[in-house]
Amino acid sequence: ISMQAKQKSLLKRVDALDEEREELQRQLEEKEEQAELSQQQRLILNLQKEKQTLQTRVEELEKHVAELMEHVQALRERERLLVAFPELNNWAHIQPQSTGNLILDMEQQQQSNNIRIKILEQENFTLHKSLEKLRQRGMLNITKSVKSFPQTNSGVRGHTKAAGPKYTSLQQTDGACDINILAHLRGSLNAALDAVW
Repeated sequence: ISMQAKQKSLLKRVDALDEEREELQRQLEEKEEQAELSQQQRLILNLQKEKQTLQTRVEELEKHVAELMEHVQALRERERLLVAFPELNNWAHIQPQSTGNLILDMEQQQQSNNIRIKILEQENFTLHKSLEKLRQRGMLNITKSVKSFPQTNSGVRGHTKAAGPKYTSLQQTDGACDINILAHLRGSLNAALDAVW
């Protein structure tokens, strides 16, 4: 009887230890999950901080780039004005200092000339586009205005060999008509330019 009691006691002890082991295993798994979750949360937090830092840096760089672009645009405009109007540059009347090296001086002069040529080509391109717009939009209105304007007396120009006060009077009248036509054309051209711009 004593042996059976001891066996039962040992079996109960084994069962209790097994249950305790399972409980400890469960707690260990929970702790591992919590630790992994905490690590992931810390990683996410660090990534968010890095993202915010990078975003701030990108915004600063974009702002800096925008400022540089404005500065470049201002320099281009200044360069264009100095080429178009050399009198604005006080250095235009001063001879450039020589470096003592003829080849280097010539290369620098060539670079300056290339810059001027480039700017003048851009100006010509802009003028070409403006002229195209004027021809497309303005010339039609000018042509209509000229056609609707009263024509001068062709007989007056036909008597070029005539002499005397009568011819002089007619010639003056014809000249006045020409002036009127030019004034009318000038007004039509200004109207066309206003329409284009």
